[in-house]
Amino acid sequence: MSGPKGAQVRPKIQRVIDNAHRSIDIAKKNNAKLSEISALASQDLESKADSLIDSISDEVPDNIQKYCAEDAQYLRNRKVNILNSIRRGKEGARMADQLMKEAEAAQVKALQIMNDAVEIASDVSNKINSLFAIESLYERDANRARDMVSDAERLEREATDKIHQALNHAQKAKSAFDSAILDGDRYTRDLTTIQKSVEEKSAAEKILEENKRKAVSSQSEIQALLKNIESLNHEKFTPGEFQSFAAEIASFQKSMNENDYSSAAANGENLTARLRKFHQKASALQSKYESERIAAQNRFDAAKKEIQQLDQNEIMQWTENKDEIDNAFRQIDLAKDLIHQEKFTEAETIISTNLDSIRAAAKKAHENKMASEERSNLAEVIMNALYEQGYDAPAYYYAKQTSDGKDIEFSDLTIFAKSPGQKGDMRMQIDLAGKVKLEVEGIAEGEEAVCHQLILDLQKGVGSEIDFKMTDWGRAAKVNPDSRIQVKEQEKIQEKTRERQNG
Repeated sequence: MSGPKGAQVRPKIQRVIDNAHRSIDIAKKNNAKLSEISALASQDLESKADSLIDSISDEVPDNIQKYCAEDAQYLRNRKVNILNSIRRGKEGARMADQLMKEAEAAQVKALQIMNDAVEIASDVSNKINSLFAIESLYERDANRARDMVSDAERLEREATDKIHQALNHAQKAKSAFDSAILDGDRYTRDLTTIQKSVEEKSAAEKILEENKRKAVSSQSEIQALLKNIESLNHEKFTPGEFQSFAAEIASFQKSMNENDYSSAAANGENLTARLRKFHQKASALQSKYESERIAAQNRFDAAKKEIQQLDQNEIMQWTENKDEIDNAFRQIDLAKDLIHQEKFTEAETIISTNLDSIRAAAKKAHENKMASEERSNLAEVIMNALYEQGYDAPAYYYAKQTSDGKDIEFSDLTIFAKSPGQKGDMRMQIDLAGKVKLEVEGIAEGEEAVCHQLILDLQKGVGSEIDFKMTDWGRAAKVNPDSRIQVKEQEKIQEKTRERQNG
C-alpha cells in the first residue's frame, strides 16, 4: 500500500484507539459513582426503617384516646408521615438498585465492545505499518472499529445517565429513611410523654372511683360465684358450710343498695376470696364423685356386655369350681347395687376381680372342651381298632361325675374291651392331654409273648391314624428288647402294660 493511502487510514485508526481509551476512563469514573451509590443505598438504613415499622405498628392505645384525644390524633398523623417516608425510601432504594444493575450491564457490554474495537484497530495499525494490502480491506476494518467504539460510547453514555438517575434515587431514599428514623425517634419520645400524662390522669380518676370500682367488681364476681355454687349439689359434698356465708352476703348487698361503696369495697374482696375457695372445694368434690360414678358405671356396663357374650352353663360344664364361677357372675350383677349405694371403688374392685375369674374360667373351659373333643377322636380310633380285632364292643366311662350323675367330660376317660379269648382284656385310661395308660389284663408270668403280640396288633390297627408307640413295655419288654422305643417330644400317647391277677 502506498504512503498516501496509509496516511488516510492511520489517523482514523488512532482516533479509534484514543476514543476507546477515553471511554475506558469514563467507565472508571462511573464505577466510582456506582460505589458512591452503593454507599448511599446502605441496607443498614432500610433495616432500621423496618425495625421502626415494627415499633410503631400498634394502634394508638385506647387510654390515650380516652384522656388525650387531640394527642392521639397527633400521634396517628405522625405515624402516617413516618410510614410514608419509609415507603418513599423503599421505592427510591428499589429504583436505585434497578438502575445500578442496568448501568452495570451497559458498562460490561460497552467494555467488551471497546476491547474488541481496540483489538481490531491495533491489528489494522500493525498491518498498515508492515504489509502491503488492498486499501478497501483496511478501510472497512477501520470503519468497523470506529462504529464499534461509537456503540460503546453510546452504551457508556446510557450507563452514565442511569448512574446519575440511580444516584438521585439513592440520595432521595437516604433522605427519606433519615427523615423517617428522625421522626420515629421523636414519635417515641412524644408517645412516652403523652403516656405519662395519661397515666397521671388515669390515676387521678382511679383514686376518685377506686372504692366504687372495687365494690362493683366484687359484686359482679360474687354474683357469678353464687350462681356457680347454686349449680352444685354443695349440701351433699359440703353439708352446712354454705350457710356460714349468709350474714356476710346480706351485709355486702345492703351496702351496695345504699351506695356505701367504701364499706362494700372493704368487705367485698375478702368475701369474694372465701366464696371462690368454697366453690373450688365443692366443685372438686362433685367432680371427683361424678368421675368415680361414671367410671364405675362404665366398668359395670362393659363387664355385663362382655359376660353376656359367654355361656355360663358351658363354662361351668367344662371347668371345676362351679360354685365359684356361678358366684363370680352373681357378684358382677350385685356390683350394680354398690354403684347405687355410691360405693364406686368397692364396685370397681368386685367387677375387676370377678371378671378376671370369669375370663380365666372361660379360657380354661374352651381349652378343656377342645382337648376333650380331640381325646374323643382318639378314643374312637382306638375302640374301632379293638372292635376290628375281635374284641367285644368296647365300653368307656369317665372317672368323675357330678352330684346328679352326669359325666365330667374333662376327667380321665377309661376304655375297656373284653378279649375274644380267655385273657388279654384291654383297659386304657386317657387323660385330657391325650396321654394313655394301657393295661393288658390276665397275662400270667411266662406268657409275655401273648401280651407283646396283642399290643403289636393294636399298634398295627391304629398305626395309620395315630402315632401309637409304646414307651414302657413292662414285663413284655423281654420278649423283644429292641422293641423299646424312646419317647419323642411330639408323641401324644404314653402306654404301658402291667399284669393284673384275677380275683
